Amino acid sequence: MLAARPDPLRDPDWWWLLRGSAAELRSRMDRTLSSAGFHPWPTAARDADPIGMFLYAWSLLSVVPDVLELHRRRGIAESVSRATLLDLGGVMSTHHQVTGERGVGHFPLWGPPQSFSGTEPRGVVDFRVILDVSRRLRSRRRHQYR
Repeated sequence: MLAARPDPLRDPDWWWLLRGSAAELRSRMDRTLSSAGFHPWPTAARDADPIGMFLYAWSLLSVVPDVLELHRRRGIAESVSRATLLDLGGVMSTHHQVTGERGVGHFPLWGPPQSFSGTEPRGVVDFRVILDVSRRLRSRRRHQYR
């Protein structure tokens, strides 16, 4: 992941997207979800380079100090803050198990942006359910073609 960190001078387009997605998260912090709802962040192109695959992870990590401050102001327990932030690792692990690729780029991210912006501490999406459904679908496809 460290090798896939965008650099503002070397990767100006990726850096622009990182700053924009982090700014979007910060603008939604401590606000209720609008009546229009939240649309997941778009997925990366199938041929995305490592920076593209990790871009949203870097965006989420860039707002960690803001998340911790928001939780402190709201009186959210440190254990909940830790669990909320650790959800990103679970998403990254599940992404690798489902897609075979490192990063988060091929998942339409919904849960982490919501939990990191304070809408739902600790997230509402259980990615183990997504992994289980993915495994069942792959198994069904294998049996279908025998």
